[in-house]
Amino acid sequence: MKFLKYIYLLSFSIILSCNESNPEDVNSSFGEIREAKGYYQEGDKKIKLYRGGVFRLNESASFKNLFPLSINHAISSRIALQIYEGLVKLNQRTLKVEPLLAKSIDMNDEGTVYTFKLRDNVFFHDDPCFNNNTGRKLTANDFKFCFDLICSNVEGNRSSNIFIDRILGAREHFDLTSEGVFPESGVSGIEVVDDYTLKITLIQPCSFFLKTLAHAQCGVFPEEAYKKYGMEMRSKTTGTGPFILKDLIEGNELRLVRNEKYWDIDENGNQLPYLDVIKMTFNADKKIELTNFKKSNLDMVYQLPVDQLKEVLVSLDSAKNGGNPEFIYQSKPNGLSSVFYCFNMEKPIFQDVRIRKAFNLAIDRRRITKYSLQGETSEALGGLVPSFGNYDNSNVQGFDYDPKKAQELLAEAGYIGGEGFPELSLEISENNFLNPIVAESIQSMLKENL
Repeated sequence: MKFLKYIYLLSFSIILSCNESNPEDVNSSFGEIREAKGYYQEGDKKIKLYRGGVFRLNESASFKNLFPLSINHAISSRIALQIYEGLVKLNQRTLKVEPLLAKSIDMNDEGTVYTFKLRDNVFFHDDPCFNNNTGRKLTANDFKFCFDLICSNVEGNRSSNIFIDRILGAREHFDLTSEGVFPESGVSGIEVVDDYTLKITLIQPCSFFLKTLAHAQCGVFPEEAYKKYGMEMRSKTTGTGPFILKDLIEGNELRLVRNEKYWDIDENGNQLPYLDVIKMTFNADKKIELTNFKKSNLDMVYQLPVDQLKEVLVSLDSAKNGGNPEFIYQSKPNGLSSVFYCFNMEKPIFQDVRIRKAFNLAIDRRRITKYSLQGETSEALGGLVPSFGNYDNSNVQGFDYDPKKAQELLAEAGYIGGEGFPELSLEISENNFLNPIVAESIQSMLKENL
């Protein structure tokens, strides 16, 4: 058979490689790659399904915390979503909410009461926190425990803001726990109707509430694990997801193995997941990552820097049009991310609105997206990212590129030709390769235009 190799670009585009798989890549403890029932469709081709094997990828940094309530980090979230599951998920193509551990969702006419019917065939991973080390069935009480905890002032909780002032009684519960009082009834707006029915009452309608429940912070875990491990749940994980954290070498690599008791099946009756193992390494050097990909030591490159595309593709446009014989280019929805800079209003220089406008007008966003980032992003003119199709951004004007007007505003503010303007510093995260490319482009434009 053939493995597909993925390169994820800025807008979550995918390039597929058609190299033959190496038998040494298969984890022998799980056996050879084997046939599964059925086929999948790729264009007009019908391709046989297989299962098993090891999928190898690299992240640019290690995770920070896998305890759901502590997750505020993209890499941690991506790993945790393989281990933990919530009531709902986002469809990866449409970004619409779909049931996950909830098999159905009902909402009242006012949009303030949500009733979730849970699946009755879901088990937690086997773990020493349970009797006989055997994972038990998930019930609505588990979600009640986890959601009450999100609304509590406890160590490691960085997620309380997603429920406080939205769910009825969440604020009151948080305030009580801040005083060391933990009401037995928990949050009044989170109710267990029966073993497989959970009801959540909001203070007022919230259009994005279900999307909030798709966050990794809302992944369910058993009370037994929390009582046994506490803050050790940073890396001691017990969820219901398709993979189980098996091995971890801090800061170096981890291994996720298939959950043999996973509840979901595909349309052909195959138990999911298809893979036996996900092996993840942590290395910030994208050139080393690309070298390992080209040597078939990795099966995916995530967020390949645009300046390294030519090492893999004849050209991006050629790949999109099927012109590169080694790769098939596929497009995914735009990612839910944007690059934006905030002015520090405590600095006197930025308290002058003319300075802020001048900076905006001096930046050519179109040039950055087309040339610096090779067309793999779109201009951010204000408001919401294009992925949110239900929100109309057509009336958002934003700032056009107008260096002449920018210079006039700067002069009005007392800095003719930029003379006397103070030196500014910009701090950026190194965990996203996009940041330095954008920062260097903006630095050059500000120097050129102001």
